[in-house]
Amino acid sequence: MAFQRIINLLGTMQTRVDRVDKYIEQFDDWSDFPKLKASLARLKDRIATYESRPSILKTDAVDRMRQDIQSVRSFAADPFLDRRMIYSGVDRTTLRQALERDCDALSNIAAGIQIGLGQLTAEDVAQLIPGQKIAAYQFAFEVDRIIVIDQPAWASDHETALAEAARELLLEQGERILADLRSSNCPPRLIETFAQVQTRLAWNRNIVQIGMEAQTCTQLLASSSEELSSTLFGLVKAHLAGVATYLAQFPDWRLFTENAAKADIDRESVSELVATARILARHFEINSDQASPSVPAALNNVADHAEHMENPDGRSILALGRTLENIWSIIVGQLVEVKNEIVKEGRKAIAKAVLGLIVGSCAGFVVVIAKLPGAEWIESTLSYFMSVGLAGG
Repeated sequence: MAFQRIINLLGTMQTRVDRVDKYIEQFDDWSDFPKLKASLARLKDRIATYESRPSILKTDAVDRMRQDIQSVRSFAADPFLDRRMIYSGVDRTTLRQALERDCDALSNIAAGIQIGLGQLTAEDVAQLIPGQKIAAYQFAFEVDRIIVIDQPAWASDHETALAEAARELLLEQGERILADLRSSNCPPRLIETFAQVQTRLAWNRNIVQIGMEAQTCTQLLASSSEELSSTLFGLVKAHLAGVATYLAQFPDWRLFTENAAKADIDRESVSELVATARILARHFEINSDQASPSVPAALNNVADHAEHMENPDGRSILALGRTLENIWSIIVGQLVEVKNEIVKEGRKAIAKAVLGLIVGSCAGFVVVIAKLPGAEWIESTLSYFMSVGLAGG
């Protein structure tokens, strides 16, 4: 990596640190404020030193910078930060969330510098790879084949009984409404989507899938108002509002919608993600020994939701993006060889095939998905695999 590229990355880090320094100023009454300011100042000084003298950047120097970033991030554990809000445009978030997000971005930049210097080890890359995230679909390996795994939703202990009662009531009411829809002039697609909401509620395997179907149903309902009686329209609308209330009881859904509010990417970028999902789905359909049929079905499902919605919002975009991120996570995890870990050759072969497919046919995917909150790590892992010759680099 040329020194100019390193200098540019350090400049990006400095800008990010400056932003943190600016928004924490409003919390000078926090007891740990002086310590956080000192940690930020130390990190800022180190970045400035390396920016002026990039030639001194060696493994130990970057390690010290990463330790400084971790020191800053440790302050996010203070419960005080959950009660204090910051504002950025129209977004509303807690100071803890902002600090964690910025430190994650700083860590990814530092990893990029290490990759460029040829210093990032397999162990470093393994630490960058997250587990399966809250998404429309999560994946795992079963022997030497990728499968879809369930994500049952959990409410807090005191809300579990209430949530289950609400679900049972929604299932009962929904069946009556579905019967009325089927005997009306309702568009077939609205009937099909409403039925899918009920099916997802009955399965109760994935809170995001319920939310996706309900969101699509809400949009279809709005465009079908003239084809339904006012009474039936009101019943469906009230039912979907009840589903939204049910979902709001689950921390996973609240976290997902919070991240979705930050998933602001243009339609062209959404199309890039949709195309990637389609290409991967087709690959797994052709190579049926690599994945169960549920995997291409899952990829096509999230692609359908983002593609067919007239105005896909952050939730449908994040449902698609996080599903692709989970695929990337399970794939690259098979290619990182670290001490005391043995990855089966069959899994490695699948991972190499999928990685090659993405690099060869979905080059824009990595750039686009890095725009989603928390997905910046994908670019760093790809850079590593290219540097060691596993991705055509």
